[in-house]
Amino acid sequence: MVNRCPECGYQNESYIKKCAKCGTSMEHVLQDQKRSMMDIRVFSIIYLITAAIGTGDFIYRYTVGGQFTFGYFSNIPNVNPGQVQSAFAPYLYIFEILGAISAIVTLVSIFFLRSGFKTLFKHDKEFGTPVTGTTLIFAGLIIVVVGVFVLVALLLTMLPGLLQNPPVFSLSNIAAIGGVGIIVAIGAILLLVGLIMGILIGLHRLAVKFEDGMFEAAWILYIIAFFFSPIGLIAAYLSLEGTNHTMKRLDEAISQV
Repeated sequence: MVNRCPECGYQNESYIKKCAKCGTSMEHVLQDQKRSMMDIRVFSIIYLITAAIGTGDFIYRYTVGGQFTFGYFSNIPNVNPGQVQSAFAPYLYIFEILGAISAIVTLVSIFFLRSGFKTLFKHDKEFGTPVTGTTLIFAGLIIVVVGVFVLVALLLTMLPGLLQNPPVFSLSNIAAIGGVGIIVAIGAILLLVGLIMGILIGLHRLAVKFEDGMFEAAWILYIIAFFFSPIGLIAAYLSLEGTNHTMKRLDEAISQV
């Protein structure tokens, strides 16, 4: 990718100090790029923190255990559905609280990522796709989080009836769960498309734009992180180092303008 001269529109190479055609200073473009890197660095830092928390949760769930299942009650006589619901409700509420905190932190990080891409978009239209992708992440994440909250609430109200023998349930509740499930699935699709456009394509274009291999490696590792969350730590670290390295090169270019 190249830097377009704000005066004559000539397509200059990245980190160029002056327009190769008309000699106009490119300081304004370089300053905007530096601001974009600062925003993307904040995204990387927040993602690094959330990835560390997610890795700790992953290790706990798959090595220590931490499983709390209905099987716990199978060998305990005279346990009624209300007791089961009372036992499970705190865990579901904790799940909702942690999910809300995680969603808020993620939205904050995406806000900074979107801000960085929007600044780059001012001078390079190639970043229109990442801007659109981060918008889809916002929409998809909000839909999924709200939908999951509603699903949990519906399941808690239905749980006593489902645990009876035979199970007792309302068709209207089942239909509601199905409808909310479809909405959550739509949100998940928007979220997935947004992640591809906003993070994967965005980081790839950063790698091409600023000629930094760390961004290239980061977006590849983010793909693996979708399936194995601990890899997200490495991906976030590489994108953080990529922004630091790029900012250093931009500072050097600005100082020579």
